[in-house]
Amino acid sequence: MKKIILLTLVVLSTFAVKAQKVELNVGASIFAPITKDINSNARAWGQRVQVAFPKSDILTYTLTLGYQQTKDKFVQIPVIPGVRIKAHKGLHLGFGAGATFFKNDGARFTISPSVGYKIKKWYIEQSIFRTTKMINLPGNDGEHFNNIGFSVFYQL
Repeated sequence: MKKIILLTLVVLSTFAVKAQKVELNVGASIFAPITKDINSNARAWGQRVQVAFPKSDILTYTLTLGYQQTKDKFVQIPVIPGVRIKAHKGLHLGFGAGATFFKNDGARFTISPSVGYKIKKWYIEQSIFRTTKMINLPGNDGEHFNNIGFSVFYQL
C-alpha cells in the first residue's frame, strides 16, 4: 500500500508541476480517537499530501491522501476528495467524503469536516475523520471509528 501512495504522489506532483493553478501541499499529522479513554498506543501519526485545485478566490477543490499508523502498527490510509471554502482572509472551512483503507479491514466510507488557516506557504488544519461501522469480525465490536487530528502542510 505504501508503494501505491508513493506512486500516486509522484504522478500528482508531476501533474502539479505542469499545471498552473494546482497547489501541492505535503505535511505531517497527529490523530487521536474520539473516545472516553485514550491510551498512548491509540494515537496515530503519519504523513499527508493534499492536492488543491483553486476554482476561485473562495472555492478550492481538494484531494487529500494520507498514511497514518499507531504504536501498535494499526494502519489507516484516508483518500478524501473534498472542498475548501475561504471564510475570512487565511481562515478556511473544509468538507471531504471518501474512503479510509485499513490494513486488516478493507475500506470504509469516511466524512471529514475541517477548519484550517493558511499563512504564506504553510497551512494548519484541524479535522475529524468519521468512518462507517466496522464489519463484525472476531475481536471487533463493530463500532464507528472516529479520529480528531491536527496537520501541518507546506505548499511546494
